[in-house]
Amino acid sequence: METEKAANDAKMKSILTADQYTKWTALKKEHKDHKGKGDHKDHSDMKSPQERDQAHLQKLTSELNLNVDQQKKVSELLADRSTKMAMLKKSKGDVKPTDAERKAMKKQMEEDHKANDAKMKSILTADQYKKWTAIQKEHKDKMKDHRKDKM
Repeated sequence: METEKAANDAKMKSILTADQYTKWTALKKEHKDHKGKGDHKDHSDMKSPQERDQAHLQKLTSELNLNVDQQKKVSELLADRSTKMAMLKKSKGDVKPTDAERKAMKKQMEEDHKANDAKMKSILTADQYKKWTAIQKEHKDKMKDHRKDKM
């Protein structure tokens, strides 16, 4: 791994300007220092599902101009989704799922997504729903890019 790191470092040095390389190494060091504190390992800096749902609700309220009744319904929908995801993670445990289990989980998640989509459509106005689907697409594209970067 050390050899690979050194090779990657040399490659970056040949690609970047001296100033960019300095900034890149500083960012790497900052990331290493942050990671070394154990923040990522024990997830102490991560939000709880309730905090994520609340942040998501606030974002949707702002971007879609949700009224009080819509906020209540969307909040319930987000909480329900979080509960289902937590149950799915718990059922998975620490054991890596088989291909068949992974396909079954993916199918279940797709079905849940379609059901949530239908519920959102019934809660939102046509204009809000159109904006919401655009937000969903943007998020999905962002996640695809994130997964590509990890590979």
